[in-house]
Amino acid sequence: MSYLRRGLESVITGSLSAFPTKAGKVIRVIGFRPLFKQLDSSVTIGSRVRFSGTSRISIEKGAWINQYAEIHSMGNLIQIRANASIDLGVSIRDCGHQGQSSGVVIGENSGLGPYCCLAGPGAINIGSNCMIASHCCIYANNHGFDDLTRPMHSQPLTTLGITIEDDCWLGTGVKVLDGVTIGTGSVIGAGAVVSRDIPPYSIAVGVPARVIKTRKEQCSTSPDKG
Repeated sequence: MSYLRRGLESVITGSLSAFPTKAGKVIRVIGFRPLFKQLDSSVTIGSRVRFSGTSRISIEKGAWINQYAEIHSMGNLIQIRANASIDLGVSIRDCGHQGQSSGVVIGENSGLGPYCCLAGPGAINIGSNCMIASHCCIYANNHGFDDLTRPMHSQPLTTLGITIEDDCWLGTGVKVLDGVTIGTGSVIGAGAVVSRDIPPYSIAVGVPARVIKTRKEQCSTSPDKG
């Protein structure tokens, strides 16, 4: 991104972010649209939302972004799909140079609760109809620490990526580590740390998270109410 564009982006997004009224939401969408890769006219952006790398941010129809959220791209595409919601204080950071990953995707009708944190540079793909509760952390990176002669921050960084498939529910405070896939329809209990793949339709809890039952078993053992 050129210094000129970066400066223009900072001035426009910074000055328009302060308007707190309904009129401010309209002004923001109109003022922001030329900067973004895509910004639908029906999008709602609350006050004090911070953006950078807007030419690589796509926000689709009906999406909603609450106050004090931060969305930053350093090279790869961040996609917020139709009717997705980004709640108060959420932080989304691509953290990767262009081409380093496939970026971040928040699927249709999915929601991120207050103060969730998502960070690359590995790819993060959240499917449709997912519920991600408050204070969840999804980090698609991991520092090496095998070499005792070098500081950990200078050792190789792995970026395997994270996938959360459709219709998943993560309780408050869940942590998802790099390289993990959470299968379709799974429920992760509050405070769990997901360090390995979770099969579809699982219910998982604990540190590290372990599967305690499947939703398919739960449905098959439910009494017939007919």
